[in-house]
Amino acid sequence: MGEELFGQIIFAFVGMALAALAGAVILRAAAKWVASIELPFGKAYTTTLIAYLLTLGVEFLVGFIVGFLSTTGISTDMDFSSPVIRTILIPANFLVQAGVVRWRLSVTCRKALLISLVMVAIGIAIGIICILIVLGITMIF
Repeated sequence: MGEELFGQIIFAFVGMALAALAGAVILRAAAKWVASIELPFGKAYTTTLIAYLLTLGVEFLVGFIVGFLSTTGISTDMDFSSPVIRTILIPANFLVQAGVVRWRLSVTCRKALLISLVMVAIGIAIGIICILIVLGITMIF
């Protein structure tokens, strides 16, 4: 049991580090487009990684609170995978990301929010393109 949990934790951090590579590319594009900032890749990577770690912390805290409330009998019908909880975390994680961008890039709050919004839009566009590619490939076969 202990080795399995340890492996999952290591896998999660390796996955987060790899996802930060893609996030850094998206951050560089968003910063260039919104604020005309030529962001070095290393700074973009560390900014993205810090944002991922902080959002993980927020999600862990919310999961801990939901788990605690469910053990006390206050809220037994809701768990961390609940659509309500996941929906509440979207704006919270967005604001955490914007805060990290503001802190690391020394931009105004408005530009940090715009950079984060453009990052989300780029991510959604990439996701739609991937879905269309997968659907196109499956329709061929």
